[in-house]
Amino acid sequence: MLENKNAIRISNLVEEFVKTNNLTEKVICEKIRINWSKITSLSLSKNVKVVELNNGILKLSTDVASWRLEISLHKIEIVSLVNNFLELEVVKSVEIH
Repeated sequence: MLENKNAIRISNLVEEFVKTNNLTEKVICEKIRINWSKITSLSLSKNVKVVELNNGILKLSTDVASWRLEISLHKIEIVSLVNNFLELEVVKSVEIH
């Protein structure tokens, strides 16, 4: 296969596009959403949904009061689980709605 010395990798283009358009947190949020059941327990992932990541605040949603309480009691642990999964320190806190 011939190699073009001026060729640009698609992954580099995508990364630059994401950075230029301030989409980094949106991409990270989608990664969290896709892997939510791997990051947290299966029961939590079924009852608590990832809404958005904005300025380091991971916003979660549930209609069940007991899960709201559970999330509020384990915010620090959830931040740690998410950051460990991502291998980044991007999530600073959790809000539940």
